[in-house]
Amino acid sequence: MPLDVEMQQPGEGEETAARRLLERVFQRYPRYFDVVLGDALYFDAPFLNFCRAHHKHAIVVLKGE
Repeated sequence: MPLDVEMQQPGEGEETAARRLLERVFQRYPRYFDVVLGDALYFDAPFLNFCRAHHKHAIVVLKGE
């Protein structure tokens, strides 16, 4: 069930748009979910710390390549 949508702006990365989306979703639905799922693009400390700062767990799917 989609909770919200965020368009990626010209010249910005996917992670920037995702963080903007999550900020809104975390505000509107603070207790609706506990886990954020992302692909390998989101496997970096700033994104994981962003989730931790909002008291959310993060699962990152890595490919076998």
